[in-house]
Amino acid sequence: MSIRFYLTPLIQAGKGREPKYFYAMTGLWWQLMPMGAESTALIVADVTPEQHAELSGYSDVTSIPADIDQTISSGALSEVRSALEGLNIPGNWVTTSDTYRQVMRTVAQFFQFIQRLNGITPTKLFTGRTLSTKWSDIPSGMRSNLQSAAESMGMDYSFVIGTTTVREILHAFADQWGDKPIYIAGVSL
Repeated sequence: MSIRFYLTPLIQAGKGREPKYFYAMTGLWWQLMPMGAESTALIVADVTPEQHAELSGYSDVTSIPADIDQTISSGALSEVRSALEGLNIPGNWVTTSDTYRQVMRTVAQFFQFIQRLNGITPTKLFTGRTLSTKWSDIPSGMRSNLQSAAESMGMDYSFVIGTTTVREILHAFADQWGDKPIYIAGVSL
């Protein structure tokens, strides 16, 4: 067995939202960090080679390489960016000097902010919106909720103007996270 990371969809199952495919695997240990009320989660799981092969075979599961401290190769860069963007996670900032651990840390920072947002409102950020949605196109109630979430986390949102996109906002908030540790299942990202 080995510890592996995945980005995967969440579904309603059992007692609540669970990672698609994972909940049905017998003997599989996993923990998740959801992207707030959105249907995506970062998963850490202790998997056998067979379980990893099965999970990696699903088109809606993004498997992170086992060595999370390796840098992203130029050949994988486009794939990493596309996988993130396809899940409404900003990915245009990722470069070949980033490690998978650094990317997952930033993803976890996005997720933590969206969790805080969903503590204020149950409305999903990406219902009717995309990463390219401009601040001026977000309904005033959701703008107020985004500001409240940022304030509650001590984040500066003074840079936001009408043309600022959701992508830019989320990335700026992740940058403001600083050196605060982020753990998932005891692994420091």
